[in-house]
Amino acid sequence: DILSASWGKHKLGQDQGRAVYGLGDGRVLKVAQNQNGLAQNHAEITICASPDAQGIFPQIFDSDSQSMWLIAEETAPMSRTNFEKLTGISWSEFIFAVGGAFPKALSANTRGQIRQHQAAFDKHYANRFFRRVVGLIKNCGYEPSDIVKLNSWGVARGIPVVVYSGSTEKNSKVQHQR
Repeated sequence: DILSASWGKHKLGQDQGRAVYGLGDGRVLKVAQNQNGLAQNHAEITICASPDAQGIFPQIFDSDSQSMWLIAEETAPMSRTNFEKLTGISWSEFIFAVGGAFPKALSANTRGQIRQHQAAFDKHYANRFFRRVVGLIKNCGYEPSDIVKLNSWGVARGIPVVVYSGSTEKNSKVQHQR
């Protein structure tokens, strides 16, 4: 990889749209590889201004005006155990509770499944973190199906953060139109 070789950065990973490089100082460089990567970077750079979004994403330190790259706070991977420890909600209960908040977005087909989702939502709505996530999805257009993927989460500053913040309803529509 030319970037790694010429600039001495350590490639941490790559998905369909971006490559991520560790800068060795608690920050990462995310480089767009295609239109999807540009859309992801743009969404991450222009994160929703809702109060629910404050502190729930890694900090952005710098970015390119064309969304080709951004430098963000490095995060540690999230585990089910860590998620529960940091939020007070087990990962499986979180998935069910998000399903109760957005029943059409997740696959709850039977009445029994819908009742399970609604019961989890009712049980966890008092949890401040969960209410913020629901507000984030509603007010910022984030995809519930992405929010309930464990690899969409990481840990920064000792708190859970959304590391895959490039997936919004708006970006999904743009990506599907291309």
